[in-house]
Amino acid sequence: MKLFEIGDPYGYIGGKPAKGYFYFIDDDCDALKFFSCRDESQTYWNENLSNVKYIGFTQPEINLNLLKICEFWEFIASKLGEEARIEIMNCSNYNNFIVIQVPQFWSENETVRSLFTLLLRTSVVYYRTTFEKAIKDYDLANSVRHAIYWFLDGHTKPTGSFSIRHPNGYYGFVGEYYDLEKEELGEKLVKP
Repeated sequence: MKLFEIGDPYGYIGGKPAKGYFYFIDDDCDALKFFSCRDESQTYWNENLSNVKYIGFTQPEINLNLLKICEFWEFIASKLGEEARIEIMNCSNYNNFIVIQVPQFWSENETVRSLFTLLLRTSVVYYRTTFEKAIKDYDLANSVRHAIYWFLDGHTKPTGSFSIRHPNGYYGFVGEYYDLEKEELGEKLVKP
């Protein structure tokens, strides 16, 4: 596993990264911006797509669960193919911090980027369980579990606009596919 050292020229990380945060990192390995909210991070990622080369993610004891997190993502790559394989690196200068090199597949559109951050959060609970149980154990993932499995079955192209905000307050992948049954997904996510 590679080690990755992050620069902090803007003071976003400070002495200790906050848990559950997403950090966007550029080609120079400098932290550009951070967010605690998945939905807020999506707006930045959408607007600064060309600058984001890596995503940092923090969680207590994440380093202890790194092998299981890699296993979670390997399962996803086994379903979607090589283009969906991510590289996970340990951060050498901060504890409980991993860095992901984001392939083009996960940057293609807002729906896929939103699912990526959802799966990243879900992968953290995977160390205790199976893939299916991790999806059920994380409430947001569970609310769109049918859409996740439909996506993993190769239906990776969204057909709708990404502006739907569900009455529960979520937007992105969760807002778009919240509580939909498999039968309802056929026209919303299609095979490329």
